[in-house]
Amino acid sequence: MEPRIKPIEHPKGVFNRIMYSSLTKQFGKVIMPAKVIYSRYPKIGLMVKKLYSVEDSLNKITSEEKLLIQNLVATLNGCTFCIDISKRKALGKDLTMEKFSHLQDYGLVDLFSEREKAIFFFVEEMTKKLTVSDQNYDSLKIHCSDDEIIEITYTASAENFLNRMLKPLRIGSDELCAIR
Repeated sequence: MEPRIKPIEHPKGVFNRIMYSSLTKQFGKVIMPAKVIYSRYPKIGLMVKKLYSVEDSLNKITSEEKLLIQNLVATLNGCTFCIDISKRKALGKDLTMEKFSHLQDYGLVDLFSEREKAIFFFVEEMTKKLTVSDQNYDSLKIHCSDDEIIEITYTASAENFLNRMLKPLRIGSDELCAIR
């Protein structure tokens, strides 16, 4: 599927050329959000970079939990670019893809801990309803500290924001896992 807005393959300006070069080094190609959005609005690209920078600084939940949260949210929202990039990041951290493959069935398989299931029930409800029931919050609270809950909520919220930027513009998967 083609994006709704034509990608800019050869950007003007030093900042955009540096960005394209950096993304090519990082991912093996310039990712479509950069070609469609960030090349036109570099401040949006910088804001997204800041979102990820804040997320990377969070240290109460594990990298695997963050990536699984991102992947679950992207899957629930049908954002194929975000599904792909979260898996690519997981591969870069040498995480197994088994949990990612069974994430949609997290409540039904023994692969996930009770903590992970509580996180995913919370994240799924907040993604679908923008709120969570006392029951889901209380279940999460059994397994997670207040700081962890804030980090979980931030990670899911940031992913929901990114999904809502990309999906309406039909920015799909860049096949980043295949490039790796």
